[in-house]
Amino acid sequence: DVYGNTSRYRFVVRGKKQLIPPIAQRDKYCFTWNKANYLKEPGLDLFIPQGLLYDNIALNYNAYKADSAALSFTYQLHDKKVPLHSYCDLQIGLLNMPVADSTKYYIVRINEKGKLISVGGEYEGGFVKARIRELGTYTAALDTIAPEIIPVNPQNWSRSGKIVYKIKEEETGIKSYRGTIDGVYALFGLNIMNDQLVYEIDTARVGQGVSHEIEIEVTDNCGNKTVLKDTFK
Repeated sequence: DVYGNTSRYRFVVRGKKQLIPPIAQRDKYCFTWNKANYLKEPGLDLFIPQGLLYDNIALNYNAYKADSAALSFTYQLHDKKVPLHSYCDLQIGLLNMPVADSTKYYIVRINEKGKLISVGGEYEGGFVKARIRELGTYTAALDTIAPEIIPVNPQNWSRSGKIVYKIKEEETGIKSYRGTIDGVYALFGLNIMNDQLVYEIDTARVGQGVSHEIEIEVTDNCGNKTVLKDTFK
């Protein structure tokens, strides 16, 4: 204790040998960091080159069909997100193709909250192919909805000296955009924080007191395109 008094008690612990059962895991679901890893299941191909994993991992793999109209099975490569050192190749086979245009199909990752996050992809021979940077849950998706272009407070453009459009694209993301004023290219900048296209009015180029024609073209990563024609003074 605090004053240096000491007590001792002797006792014996007798242990019993206990068997530790091996993990019931099939070899093809056990990935090692220092080897190339390949997982092939019906409708799924996954290849992870050597050195992309940071540690060995026993995959908690599962595959299921969400409903009868699902484009593909949903593949749980692992029940937790596993980051990779670089990109690897993932292919998911399509069960249904409700749209003939193969460019409309892509792959999404389903996060822990159930949100769908596009990882892109291209269709080839019944599969959608994409490159992924983490192990998780993936499935195929379809994007046929073009981006939406919305003028933001056009009554204030002359006063603020800026032309602003809000871009709504909730599936595959924006691939390209282009703006013209009176048929001549205009440098619209994309503010990715609030998904806005902004043009700072050059009064030396854009005459004051007259009406001007604007044309905005926005295309998403599945080729869906919206063209908006507008006027301002």
